[in-house]
Amino acid sequence: MRTRRSFLRVLALGSGVTVLAACQQAAAPAPTAVPAAKPTEAVKPAATTAPTAAPAATAAPAAAVAKPTDVPKPAAQTAPAQSAGIGQIPQTLVDAAKKEGALVAYGSATQDVYDTLGAEFNKTYPEVKWTGTRVATAGLKERVLTEFRSGNVKADLVHSSSEQADFVSAGAIDPTTVPWEKAISLAPAPEKLGIVADSLLSKHVVFNSTLVKQSELPTSWEGFTDPKWKGKLAIELSAYEWYYGLRQTLNQSLGEAKTREFFTALAKNAVIREGSTQIMEFMAAGEFPIDLEAYGHRYVSFKADGAPFELQMPQLAPVTVIPAYWGAMKGAAHPNAAKLFQNWALTDAGQAATLKAKRIPISKAVANNPYAMLFENVKIFPLNAGELDYEAIAKEFNGYFKA
Repeated sequence: MRTRRSFLRVLALGSGVTVLAACQQAAAPAPTAVPAAKPTEAVKPAATTAPTAAPAATAAPAAAVAKPTDVPKPAAQTAPAQSAGIGQIPQTLVDAAKKEGALVAYGSATQDVYDTLGAEFNKTYPEVKWTGTRVATAGLKERVLTEFRSGNVKADLVHSSSEQADFVSAGAIDPTTVPWEKAISLAPAPEKLGIVADSLLSKHVVFNSTLVKQSELPTSWEGFTDPKWKGKLAIELSAYEWYYGLRQTLNQSLGEAKTREFFTALAKNAVIREGSTQIMEFMAAGEFPIDLEAYGHRYVSFKADGAPFELQMPQLAPVTVIPAYWGAMKGAAHPNAAKLFQNWALTDAGQAATLKAKRIPISKAVANNPYAMLFENVKIFPLNAGELDYEAIAKEFNGYFKA
């Protein structure tokens, strides 16, 4: 399967253009150890039904198509989440991980992310020495699969997004299930993949409030096809995830023919630019008033720095989200340590660490989370690993939107 990064790399090499893919509470209680609990996929992993091959990705799945889902509000709690079984890591898994004494991780985020996560993890489990290494995004999949196929697995864990489906397909993933993932997550990982989603990226309509008023914005996507918006709507030249999520949603509500008509009309009004951060900078400078698919974390960051940006409210459906996942490697030297980290990543402490690392936590209830407002009263479209054929979608997207 060709992932986003591998596809963009080929595109960049072919065109001579460098294309950059986007990757990017109070002290939380430590996870509660439960002496009598049986470990989940740990110590001696139980057989699961996780496939050795991921489903083939297509531009539009022939089976049930993913639908936008409402984000439920966190339930009121009178006691810490751990009291309901959430965050309770089996003591047998903790003991086995401590006996292994080390944990090695690869990932495609920035090095400071893994330094932060490792430091927070080691506050709770100092006996499990953490080594987290950023691997250049263009070479992550090749490195992981080369090591796996040669029988020289160096990483116990790998952190990435769409590449995880390729690892599953190659039989390189040791399946893990965190029992409370569905209960807390905005976009839980598909069970069939055997991986754990810890954070996400999200796409939103953001506008410069000095150039346009909230009341002037249309109340539907179709409203942006009005000629009055010509030259005022920015879209990044590789906004494939946003396009796919919106296309799938409109196909269900409008039908395929009207959806094609919509994108044809929208493209006439769009301004195509390279680089999502640059688009935000141009919008702050007044070049255009609206970014149709701004990254949520960048909106929060720019606004905190004083940019006159606002979210369109209510938000148009869907808000496309792209989860990042931790996959435990089959044949790794520290399998229990890997599974301990996967469980810890979805505890209060782990999600607080994710926030500290300046990533959007995937939990619906993280204290003091500046990103929480991005997901209030919205329908989300989770773009799961392996769902999107980037080459096919890029061809379709480029048929409408040309720089």
